[in-house]
Amino acid sequence: FVYATNLLANFDAAGNQILDEQYTWDGSDWRGIKKEEYTFVNKQQTSIIIYEWDSTNKQFIGKTKSIYNFDSKKNKILDEQYIWGDGDWVGTTQKEYAYNAQGQQIMYAYYTWKNNAWVGTQKEEKTLDAEGRVSELATYKWKNNKWTGDKKEAYSYTADGQIATYITSVWNITTWKNSLKYEYFYNEAGVNYQTITYTWKNNKWELTSKNTNTYDDKGRLILVMTENWDGSEQIGGNKTTNTYGEFGLI
Repeated sequence: FVYATNLLANFDAAGNQILDEQYTWDGSDWRGIKKEEYTFVNKQQTSIIIYEWDSTNKQFIGKTKSIYNFDSKKNKILDEQYIWGDGDWVGTTQKEYAYNAQGQQIMYAYYTWKNNAWVGTQKEEKTLDAEGRVSELATYKWKNNKWTGDKKEAYSYTADGQIATYITSVWNITTWKNSLKYEYFYNEAGVNYQTITYTWKNNKWELTSKNTNTYDDKGRLILVMTENWDGSEQIGGNKTTNTYGEFGLI
């Protein structure tokens, strides 16, 4: 009788499998083909370690490791990835998440491993309205070993769910500073016919431009008008007229 495979499995008190180890007989000795270790908290997997077979030393050695954390509502709030190198685990990526009371994701942060520490590369924070739409989106950059503000966008919506206003802000040392504001207007068909742009100056919004489109009763664009403004004074602009014939635009 010749053995072909050897399978090992362990389980925790809750019945979760925490070890999957497999060997095959190569004719003279057992050779490992798979080894994975798992941990669980409240039936959620919180880590997995994957090994590979070292044929020289005839033993399993580390390959990759994943670590996960969850909040009380079972939403994932941490995801860390490691690889085996020089006899120890070396980080590769880390992801952080946060959620609102409705379980919607409102924060995401991404890190990479540099000089034996996690270094941030991307972070976003969102505020959602009652309809689940983004009302604020803030992005951050990594500076002096911590997150600092970069850009913030704010949205409001019409009753039909279209964007009514869009405001951008930039980080100014310790706080957000307004930058640009756009107002959007729509006709009965839901088509954006006018966009008004403002710039933040002297602690108030000052009119910068108006772009207005006019459509005929067939929904065809017949007039494009651009107005340039400096606060309360118009300083220029242009307009383009479209004329249609039997076969389309003339």
